[in-house]
Amino acid sequence: MYFIFVNCLITSFFNTQDNISDLKAQIAANQKGIQLVSELIDSYGLDVVQAYMGFIQKNAEVGVREMLKEIGREVEARTGRSVLEAEDFMDDGSRIKLKVEIDNELGSAVLDFSGTGPQVRTYMYSRNEGFILSFLRSFRDLAFD
Repeated sequence: MYFIFVNCLITSFFNTQDNISDLKAQIAANQKGIQLVSELIDSYGLDVVQAYMGFIQKNAEVGVREMLKEIGREVEARTGRSVLEAEDFMDDGSRIKLKVEIDNELGSAVLDFSGTGPQVRTYMYSRNEGFILSFLRSFRDLAFD
């Protein structure tokens, strides 16, 4: 227990300035977003802004579903099933296991993390630069390509 506590302190110590800078950037981005949305509401009214937010969300959903259908069909053609699986380990040895089952008809996916190690409370990363984050970000990137 003592080792884990000291490790957290050391990790936090070395990253404190980076953490503070990241938080400041996030706060600034949120403040700018608040300002811009407020300007839109002032110009067009809340109902119009909310309607367009709904249109944007629906468009994003359609894009992601079409992308999942395409990926699912390609994976099924190569492997006989619409399933992607990956496993990696964080710096401390904790396992990250991911299975993605794609429904080619609906364009939906179930992400199953069964077999993944327990949540860790440190700043550890997987060796492959966080393949889960990369995978999830690729959903976004592919959908808007």
